[in-house]
Formats: sequence, C-alpha cells, structure tokens
Amino acid sequence: MHAVPSTGLQRIRGFDGLRALAATGVFLSHAWARAEFPDVSVSMAGIALVFSNLLSLGTSGVVLFFVLSGFLLSLPFWRWLQGGEQPDTWQYLRRRIWRIYPAYMVAVILFALFYDVAHPLSVRLVHAITHLLLIHNLAEVTIYNISAPLWSVATEFQLYLLLPVLFWILRRLLRRNSLLDLRLIAIGVFVCSLIVGIGFYLGMPVILELVPIDARLIDSDGKVILHSPLVGVMYFAAGIAAAYFSAVAIESGAASRNRRRDAVVVASGVAALLLLVVIDSRFYQLPTSLRLAIMACVYAGIVYVVATGEHVWGVVDLLDARPIRLLGVVSYSFYLYHDYALWIIFDSVPSAGYDIPYGYPMKTLLAFALSLAFAILSYTAIERPFIVLGQKLKRVTPESTAGTSMSPTSPR
Repeated sequence: MHAVPSTGLQRIRGFDGLRALAATGVFLSHAWARAEFPDVSVSMAGIALVFSNLLSLGTSGVVLFFVLSGFLLSLPFWRWLQGGEQPDTWQYLRRRIWRIYPAYMVAVILFALFYDVAHPLSVRLVHAITHLLLIHNLAEVTIYNISAPLWSVATEFQLYLLLPVLFWILRRLLRRNSLLDLRLIAIGVFVCSLIVGIGFYLGMPVILELVPIDARLIDSDGKVILHSPLVGVMYFAAGIAAAYFSAVAIESGAASRNRRRDAVVVASGVAALLLLVVIDSRFYQLPTSLRLAIMACVYAGIVYVVATGEHVWGVVDLLDARPIRLLGVVSYSFYLYHDYALWIIFDSVPSAGYDIPYGYPMKTLLAFALSLAFAILSYTAIERPFIVLGQKLKRVTPESTAGTSMSPTSPR
C-alpha cells in the first residue's frame, strides 16, 4: 500500500502519470486546434466514433492539474484541523513561488521576445509585466497574449493564496461548533465551491448587462469569466475534498474490497463519459459550467482511486511506468512551452517554405518532441534547482506530522 504523504516532500505513486496524461490531453487538444479542427472519426459496426470530441475534451486536462494541486497542497492543512502542527503560511507561499515562478518567468520573457511578435515592443512589455505579476488572467486584453495557456498559471497561483485563508476559516468554524466533523467540512467545501463557480459563471454576464464595464477588461463573451479563480475554485476544491477522503481511507485501514468497489464506480463513470463523448456529442450541449463541474467530479474520483487504489488492475503501476512518470515530472515545463512548440511547427515552419509530409499527424509528433525537448531543458536548468531550494526552506520534518490521524471522529 502506498500511503498518502504527510507533507509535500513525498511522492504519491501514479500522480506523475496523471500529470503526464493531463499535459498530453491539453497538448493534443491544442494541436488539433492549430490544425484547424480536422475531422478525426471512424465508423465501426455502423456506429460513428468521433474522436474529435475526445480531442476537444483534452483541454480539461487543466482541470486535472488544478485537482492535483488542491489535493497535495491541502494535506498539511487537513492535518492541522485534526490537531497537527499549523503549516507555516509564509513558508508555504515561498515554496509555491520557488516551485512555479522561476521557470514561468523565463518562459514569459522568451515568449515576449520571440513568440508574441504580432504586437509592437511597447505592447509586449505591458503583456509581459501583467504576466510576471500573475494578473493577466483578470483582463481580456492580456489573458491570451504572450502564450494563451499561461492563464492557468495565474489562476492557480491566485487559488494558492486562498488556500490558507480557507483553512483558517474552517479552523475557526470547528472551534465554535463542536457538532461539525471533517466529513461534513470536506463535502461542504466542495458543494460551496460548485455553487460559487457555477453561480459566478452564470451570474456575471447578467451583472455586465447592468453595470457598464470596459469590454477590454471583462466581457460576457470573453475569456476572463471562464478562467476566473472563482470558476477554477470548483476544480481546486474537488482536489481538497479528495485529499481528505483519501487520507481517511488509507489511515483508517479501509478494506481492499471497498477500495476496489470505489475503483469500479469511478472506472464505470469515466467509461460512460468517454463513450458519451465519442459516440454522442450531447455532452457538449450541456451548459459550460455544468460540464466543468462534471469534469471536476470525475477527476477528483480518479485522483482518489489512484491515491488509495493499491494497484487496482495495475493502473497505478502503469501510471508509474518510467516513460510516463518522466513526462509527468517535466509536465509543468511541458505545459509552459507546448503552445510555443506548436506555433513553431504548425505556423512558423510552413511559412518559412518548408513542407512537412503526412500533414497533421506528423506535425503533431514533431511538436510533441519539441515540447518535450524544451521541457527537459527547462526542468533541468531551472525547475529542479529551485525545487531543491524550495525544499530546503521546509522547517517541519515529515516525521513531525506523520502520526496525526485523519479519522473523521478523532479529536480535533
């Protein structure tokens, strides 16, 4: 059995594989878009399997990244609510900055110089400054400039800032109401996040009709609402709730048959969703906010199963296979650079007079290889040294919180 770690210093088997799948899904979806959405479908026994729908679903890999972050970062805070040592908030924030910002900063500067070439240098400077301040996701004029996928870095960092505040509020609620237990708290956090996320997505366009706001800042048909941290909180909170129930399942010694049952339920749900997407496009007729909420639930279930699955059907072993795990290790840099690599292969190379044989599939493979090369270079030269530096800032040893129970009925 692989235990949920007491701190972020230890690795949960299979999670790097999930990161690899998330990064690959986002990459394939964006490659499909770069190729101007070619039809990818086959017919079997009279049934049309529309894999284009599956490629479109790949963008939800970003949701999985958010779920994983919420899961891992909330573990020390859950143990604090159970009577463990309070996490050092400043240390937590410093480690987050060391983890994501150096590689991100280098990528932003490179993209401002060599990628965002459609704008004059003065405009690129404004774009770069808002990106470096991690506020570019808050305005339509900046959210997709420099490199479109970078919106998620800002949104996720803003959610990092909310995490200690959330648990400080929960701590005060627990002190004032002895009838609450952490099961209710975990469920409540997720339910409230769904209400906030769906409510913001549906309500903000109505508010914009009543309140005149410059459309360059926020527009009902723009990108800011969909990529707001108030929508992303659904994904992040799904990971937070999954972290609590995963830790309880492991530390309470839940029977293997119960975990297999959970795995069957989640696998059945995932299979049903994939069939619905591939065979029928009615999933895409659902309101966007509802689709995103469904994906948050699905990914939370997957993360829970991987964290507690004890090698059910060999899934964890497969996700932890060396090639997949290595892609997961560099997945952050892969995500940072994949759009740039796609631009080079799909747009810059053909415009330079070179023609790539076999079209879309070959270009996709070349762009994947180039993204991976950028990712390995970025991880080796920038990410890894700063990860080590961030870990050295950790004052609390793993043993100091390892004995804290996560049972829902234990003393708080």
